[in-house]
Order: sequence, then structure tokens, then C-alpha cells
Amino acid sequence: MALNKIKLAGLILILLIPGCVKKDELTRPTRIRLTIKIIKNDNALGEYFGISWGYLGVRRIQFEGKREAGEDILFETDPEANLLPFEFEFESSVNSTVISEFDIPQGIYNYMRWDLQLKSIQTSWPLIVADSASTGLVISGYYEYLNERQIPFCLYIDDKEQFRLMSFTSDGNSTSIVISESKVYEALLSLDLWYAFRSVSRESFEKAEISNDIHYLPIIAISINKNKYLYDIILNRISQSARVIFN
Repeated sequence: MALNKIKLAGLILILLIPGCVKKDELTRPTRIRLTIKIIKNDNALGEYFGISWGYLGVRRIQFEGKREAGEDILFETDPEANLLPFEFEFESSVNSTVISEFDIPQGIYNYMRWDLQLKSIQTSWPLIVADSASTGLVISGYYEYLNERQIPFCLYIDDKEQFRLMSFTSDGNSTSIVISESKVYEALLSLDLWYAFRSVSRESFEKAEISNDIHYLPIIAISINKNKYLYDIILNRISQSARVIFN
């Protein structure tokens, strides 16, 4: 009887060890470097658009991940962290800035979602209107009218807006993202301005209301209060194009 108990205890121990090893593997951390990438292509926007620079304010990022094996992952960045505004100057077609680095458990993720909450940008820029006090994302550029007159425009995305982004691999897979502890991953939070602006017709800009900047110079202000039809179109397209690409 005693011998049988010893054999049984040994069997239980053998069965438990693989389970512990597997659980340990599923909790091993993997380093993620979250980077914002703004995609812009002047040629693709058309002859009558140009984009010069932008600012982005980030209050908080929430992450939800569901793995093929292991517990689901849910966390958010510290809302008290004072992240400085991210500035983008479009001297090239691609501009990127590192937001932060953090760890998530390795595994095969069938679902990854990111919620990006904006915050008011406490900074200054050359072109500003009253709506800018509650702006979380601003994009500045110019529009050329049919009569060849150029006028600057500024897109002011309200800081109450939130972007929900799904994760994809570089080849477009969103349901089987493999994260291994053996490497550092770059997660590119991509906002495609070419996709956002190409849906705006020239006629829409031709009839846009013109405001004045702080120097009393003409400007097309696009915000929740001014030229809202343009605001809704561009914001919707930015939201559709926003995604996180894992490399």
C-alpha cells in the first residue's frame, strides 16, 4: 500500500511539472516598443493639397489582448504620466516617434486592441484659432484654390476623441500574432493622412468657411465647430486607417 502511494505521488508530481513549465512560459515578458508613425504622400493627396506639420497629445493608452493559450491581458498606461506632445514635421513621406516601451507576456495573440485617448496640447504653433484650446491632434497644411491662390488650413481634432486600433502583422494578419520573448518588437501605431484626405473633394474645400489666425491672416480652420462636414469626413477616415503594425 505504501509503495502504491509513493508511485501515485510520483505520477502526480510528473504530471504537475509540465503544467508549471507551460504556465511559466506563458508569463514570460516580451519587450514592446510602441511607436507612432504618420504616413503622408503629397503626390497621392493631389496637386491642390500639402501637409506641413502636426502635433499629437496622448493622455492614455489602453491595451487588450486575447491569447490562444494563457490568460487575457488588459492594462493601461499611467493617466498621471505627463507625456509631452509629439511633433511631426513632414520633411519625408514617413515620420515616426517612440511613445513608450513596456512588456507583455509572450504567446499567440488572436486579438489585440488599443484605445488611444487624446489630451489637450499645451503648446504653441503658428496657426491657431479659438478651437485649439481643446485640441488633441492638429495637422497643418495648405490648399490651392482653382484660381491658384494658396491658403493654409489647420485640422483641430478635439481632445475628447478616442481612436480604437486593431493590431496586424506586417502581412495583414490580425488573428494570429506571435509574440516571443526572444526578440524586441516594434509596434507601429499608424495614422494614414493620405487615406484620410484623399476622400475630400476639391469642391468641399472650395466652399469651406475661411477664418483668421492670430495674425489676422486667412486660414481654413477645420474643427468640431468650423467646417464640421470636413471635420467629420477626415476624422472618420483617420479612424478607419488607424492601426498598430507589429514588426
